[in-house]
Amino acid sequence: MVIEDLEKIKELDTEKKILQDIIRSYSTYKTKDIAEIIAIIMKEFEGIEYICINDTWYKGTGEEYFENLSLHKNNSGYQIVPLDSHNSKYARYKIKNIDNNETCILLPSNYTPYKKCSYVQDFINYLYVKRREKDVVNNDRDFLVKIALEFIEKNSSKISKRREKISNKPKVENSANQKRIQGIYYMHLSEY
Repeated sequence: MVIEDLEKIKELDTEKKILQDIIRSYSTYKTKDIAEIIAIIMKEFEGIEYICINDTWYKGTGEEYFENLSLHKNNSGYQIVPLDSHNSKYARYKIKNIDNNETCILLPSNYTPYKKCSYVQDFINYLYVKRREKDVVNNDRDFLVKIALEFIEKNSSKISKRREKISNKPKVENSANQKRIQGIYYMHLSEY
């Protein structure tokens, strides 16, 4: 005697596993290549140069520094940071390798883990759709560049708005310096 509901659950579990494998295959990238492509996307949206740093963890507020994590293989990957690393108003992004390989998995999602650069998740989603449409499972760097340029062109108005928003933000460094100068000025006034 076969219970249809239980058989249906088995079928759905099998289908779910197949879909997970498909999503995983179209979401796997050579870490260095995708990091460099995302750096291009971030440069366009932020209006500044970004660099990819291998096997490091970026830390920073105030005095910025890089700490090598080569002892912690599970954290290896790439940090995508502004070339001018002292500017904290710009976004940063980290991509981790999987299983100490030179590959990573960037899944399509409606959830954006990095709020400052939500456009990166939009790009990952766009890239997934294009890879799936064209059935590109291999990690062809030229294909990634082509899709990145397409994404940039398609989002030119968002890029303009983003850059305008960034340029209109008050500079924290300047306001802190101004307060310090005002404090020194008022101290000198009180001496008289």
